Amino acid sequence: VKALDFAHTIVKLAMESQKPDARRERGYMERDRKNIIQRMVKDTNNMTPVADKLVFRMFLERFGTLPAAQRPAWFETALKGKYTRESIDTFLGQLPGATRIYSTPAREAMLKSSVARLKQSPDLFIRIAFGLYEAREAAHKRRKINAGALFRLLPHYLESLIAQRGSLFYPDANASPRISFAHVWGYAPRDGLWATPFTTLTGLLAKNREKDPFLVPQKVLAFGKATKNNPYVDAALGDIPMCFLSGADTTGGNSGSPVLNSRGEFIGLNFDRVYENIVGDFGYGPARSRNIMVHVNAILWWLDNIMGATRLLSDMGVKPATTKP
Repeated sequence: VKALDFAHTIVKLAMESQKPDARRERGYMERDRKNIIQRMVKDTNNMTPVADKLVFRMFLERFGTLPAAQRPAWFETALKGKYTRESIDTFLGQLPGATRIYSTPAREAMLKSSVARLKQSPDLFIRIAFGLYEAREAAHKRRKINAGALFRLLPHYLESLIAQRGSLFYPDANASPRISFAHVWGYAPRDGLWATPFTTLTGLLAKNREKDPFLVPQKVLAFGKATKNNPYVDAALGDIPMCFLSGADTTGGNSGSPVLNSRGEFIGLNFDRVYENIVGDFGYGPARSRNIMVHVNAILWWLDNIMGATRLLSDMGVKPATTKP
């Protein structure tokens, strides 16, 4: 929830400002104040009350599935331990008139406020931020402890990997240029089973079971039936390709990388590995080391038919060709 994140930043800055500047946590010193304000102003474009409300609802519903002892105390009090649709609707219904956090001038004014003044604020998100402050700080401290432990242990871990391999190896993707050459290639995950290199929209629809994890949205079901004359159909497959496999040697951090064919044309995005290649960082096996890419036709079909993002397509130089279900 973006608004709650902003509220926490405001409260955190006020709390840290009570300490001598040199004792404050990094990111909340006086030298950081200008950057915090600039970030909040810039992120105004990313704030959507409607989206915040939907995300808020999702978290409240999830809180309701937890044992009472694990639920955030502030929300337990605010909702009186009831996480029904009615109680959540009542709580969320007060948001529009109970906060000014979506106003950039109001946020800037809050950033200059003291802890005492903020604690008197009627703003709902500021109240929630104070209510969750100790729990968030405790979680933050645990993360710092874990990070410190990893900082000490990681060199020994890497040394053990090098010893196991008997040679040096490349690290996880770390913003350095990296190219992997490969072929589109299916594989046999186990005896008697062959995973074809391409999946299609028809195959996706066939997997629908109307419940997670095989719940296909109704709009996809509707548009998915109109594939024969769809411009995103691949001639060789006679269908809209969804994903494809390759034997590329990928590693953590490569997700989102562009996939190019031999002519340098963009054909998809790398995003995962098959189950049998989870251990790919420890060794490459030609028989089962496969990574998964989403096909560019699937991306364009989704943007066009499902999302209706015609302006985005036009900006990309693609002529929208939305079909009717």
